[in-house]
Amino acid sequence: MRDISRDPTPQPGDQIHQPGHPFDGFTVISVYTRAQAIADGVLADASTGDLAEVSAQHFPGVHVAMTAAVFALIEQAVASPKHANDCRGVWHDILHMSRAAPCASGRVGACSASSSLAPAASACTP
Repeated sequence: MRDISRDPTPQPGDQIHQPGHPFDGFTVISVYTRAQAIADGVLADASTGDLAEVSAQHFPGVHVAMTAAVFALIEQAVASPKHANDCRGVWHDILHMSRAAPCASGRVGACSASSSLAPAASACTP
């Protein structure tokens, strides 16, 4: 049997034993980790490269990533000749709003939620 204290990542066949958790009692059938998603390009790592300083400013001590779709929107904003955007500025705006908008909406607990956003590769390097 696997020692979960040394390897906490669930593996196929593991059973979830967390009372109160919505998946308590379920058996894991597949695992796709954050590291795999970053390696596959599904997520972009915003805790390294050009965006690391901005990510750390908004979420200190948190590993921040964004979906490839969000990164594509950032690239589109930067490429727009109508505005003088840069990757760091657009990312700053997104992270600021990820904290400010939930608070303004009155959603309980949303103000402290961490963002799960991330980039791929272009004029901005993650």
